[in-house]
Amino acid sequence: MNLYRHIRRVILGDLIPPLLGLSTGFLDFIPGLILASSRWLFNNFTWLLLIYPQILSIRGATWGIYSGRLTTGLHLGSFKPSLRDNTREFYTMLFSLSVLKMFNCFIIITLGSSILIFLFKSPISILIDVTFVVLSTYAISQILYFIVFEIAKYAYLKGWDPDMLTYPFASTIGDIIVTIAFITVSIVFLYYRAVIILYLLILTLFGFPVVIYSLGIDKHQFRYQISELLLSAVLTSLIVNITGYILRSMHETLIRYPSIYVIYPSILTTVGDIGAIIGSTSTTRLALKGRIFVANTKSFITEIFILSLLIFSIYGILASYLSYGYLNLVVIILTLLSGICAGSIITLISIITAYVTFKRGLDPDNFVNPLESTLADSITTLSLYLFFTIVS
Repeated sequence: MNLYRHIRRVILGDLIPPLLGLSTGFLDFIPGLILASSRWLFNNFTWLLLIYPQILSIRGATWGIYSGRLTTGLHLGSFKPSLRDNTREFYTMLFSLSVLKMFNCFIIITLGSSILIFLFKSPISILIDVTFVVLSTYAISQILYFIVFEIAKYAYLKGWDPDMLTYPFASTIGDIIVTIAFITVSIVFLYYRAVIILYLLILTLFGFPVVIYSLGIDKHQFRYQISELLLSAVLTSLIVNITGYILRSMHETLIRYPSIYVIYPSILTTVGDIGAIIGSTSTTRLALKGRIFVANTKSFITEIFILSLLIFSIYGILASYLSYGYLNLVVIILTLLSGICAGSIITLISIITAYVTFKRGLDPDNFVNPLESTLADSITTLSLYLFFTIVS
């Protein structure tokens, strides 16, 4: 009986949080199916293939910072599990992130438009299209501030480790919201030119930081945070353009393997979740104990790897069946290999980034999740490109 209770405690206490976290990728079949059903939109406006992964990656980077700092703050007691009556430090973080979000929009618009104009020979007027699509999509995604907080709060009050659940769930829900927003905004603007609606959306993007500022922030802390966040934003912005360029270059492969549309958000999310779970856990351990590798670290990473192996296999099975109506062994194997390759690399990156930033006196939460989530998208996209375009 004692053995049974011990096994049950281990399974329920140790495996359910990471299993729930990594399993959120299955919900990313929703944006995957949305993308697959919107192939006509990407075929008519191929420049959207460059912008979409950038928005997705920067969304992951921004909410990665938010999730990482939120969970660490709850662990340390510097944040309260309440939106209305929280600490000055919490509202300063929200204000910093809202400023960062606008900076990221500027980077995507500037670099994305430059690539389209100079490399793909698009007209200069593409700048207007990119601006409206990017700003409107990000305006809608602001609802994630509240959703992410409620996820972290629920996990914290439930007695689970919020590091294992917050970012994975936030990432998946974010992918769904961003994808729906991106496709909807693209259709509304590119086909109907309903700019009045988009102007109202964009107004909320600039109004949110004003509201947060009125709640009271620590200006000294804001200057410290924004200096690190902007450095992180510049690095991630350069990386996301690589992701967009790779996906735009895969246009012919996407026509040959429409299953990539179906699995793309899911496999990106799961690889990012692997890095986020390990990265967030690492930053919390560094904050609490000053080191990453403590008891059970090796078995913890092994569990994550085994769970992800199973999940990538199921992705391949579902994607091949949903795309072709039968089990395509090539798609299953290539999906599994792409996921394993990207997941292994991002695990190392998350641990190294946490350790290096901590040792240099920086806040690891400002760097680990944004860098790993952005690199996860680029590495996964490159992995898909290598296996589906070259190997196959």
